[in-house]
Amino acid sequence: MGEPRKGAHMTDPKHEKSQTIQRLSRLAADETAPAKVRARAAGFADRLTAPTRIGLFGLPRSGKRELLKALLAPEPLPTDLPAVTTEFVPGEKVESLAMLGNGSKISATGYPNEDLMEQGAVFITVESPACAQKSRSYLLVQCDAVAQDLTAALRWAADRVDIAIWCSQNLSALEAQVWLAGPGELKNHAVLYCPAVDPSQNQEPARDFPHLLDANNGPKPVADLVSEIIESAVAQDIWSASPLLDKYATHNDHCSPLPQEAPPPAQNTVPRAPELARIELARLFNQLRLAALNLEQTVSKSEDPEDILGAFEELFEDLTAQVSADSIVAETWPDLEATLEDARDFGLLLRLEGGAAQATDAARLLLQIRYDMETKLAA
Repeated sequence: MGEPRKGAHMTDPKHEKSQTIQRLSRLAADETAPAKVRARAAGFADRLTAPTRIGLFGLPRSGKRELLKALLAPEPLPTDLPAVTTEFVPGEKVESLAMLGNGSKISATGYPNEDLMEQGAVFITVESPACAQKSRSYLLVQCDAVAQDLTAALRWAADRVDIAIWCSQNLSALEAQVWLAGPGELKNHAVLYCPAVDPSQNQEPARDFPHLLDANNGPKPVADLVSEIIESAVAQDIWSASPLLDKYATHNDHCSPLPQEAPPPAQNTVPRAPELARIELARLFNQLRLAALNLEQTVSKSEDPEDILGAFEELFEDLTAQVSADSIVAETWPDLEATLEDARDFGLLLRLEGGAAQATDAARLLLQIRYDMETKLAA
């Protein structure tokens, strides 16, 4: 899921998204295109067609269920949901599938009932028409107020969530400690929903969230904010895919329309990277995310392309230095090292040329590096 871009706007978002998916799918199936281009097109298409995954975290009685009701509206949600981690996914009607402690599974029509819970469910999947209508899924993470358990829950959920919402009553020291030490990939589109936090106080833990809703907000504004984040991210993904389509897809844009069914996902045969390499790459990804936020501030404070391009060049230079020839990231993903080296050299050329167009090219280059990192972390 792409980074929301300030000012991203489309006159007809649904139509443009549909057209972009069609063009990407054609390019992915075009055997005359280079293999890497087809793979990138398929990756963009998958991102645009997959449901947005939203995770709800926090201590017990922090307001997660009330917020889930607002997110699932107008579908009614029972007040007696079981106190186990539950995932809501798209479906034609409400049905529940429970995984028991022994690994077996049992299903039931409707929301989880008492008979289902008496058999010891440890994880429940609920199919929901509301999720299907909005193309979203929701992961309600239930966990005791223990730092070790909360940390483990965040790590488990990191690759299952696109938007993380931390619900809290007062953002205690325990919560702040767990969140600040949590996986960097969770913090990309994170929302803090905490009625007791005053943003004017500039509290350090609250600053780690790109989005903050305080005492003046309720569940409905959170639902609106989630929609804004998704719409902006979709616009950004379309914008990021446009150079690829402009370069390679022009010749087949007038082919007959593809069937509406999305192509089956490609089987991932790449072995999982070493854990130490993934940890280091996650650190670099979080550094890149924070640098992108700083770049937004640079853009807002200065309209001089020289200042903006200088910031991009500094970022590319720093990342290249960290992914050096003897680093575990370069050893595991040599193509990423080559990409960063090319970005460093290209960033220098863009700064030398100067101008608003070069600043736009540098922004797209940064998005491509981010996408490469996200793809490797998700593998």
